[in-house]
Amino acid sequence: MRKSAALEHFGTLADLARVLEISVQAVWQWPELIPPIRANQLRELTGGALRFDPYLYPQGPQRAKALALVPLRLRRKSNGGRNGKPRSQHPASEGST
Repeated sequence: MRKSAALEHFGTLADLARVLEISVQAVWQWPELIPPIRANQLRELTGGALRFDPYLYPQGPQRAKALALVPLRLRRKSNGGRNGKPRSQHPASEGST
């Protein structure tokens, strides 16, 4: 799905961000090709008015479909700090001299 199509449907970056419950800055940073997971989310939110076409994605349709179907809550957990751990769980350097 192209960002321009989503903007045409919703009108502004702010409206698009609002419907996805993300920041305008996050939407602004997208390339013209919307990330697969957000494209699928927009397809669902619009009842199919916006179409998710996995063949648009350079990583291939199978990978794009797989990425689009991963629940957002799982993707957020996996995007933590090093070794997949959230940054707040890294041990602080204690006892430094």
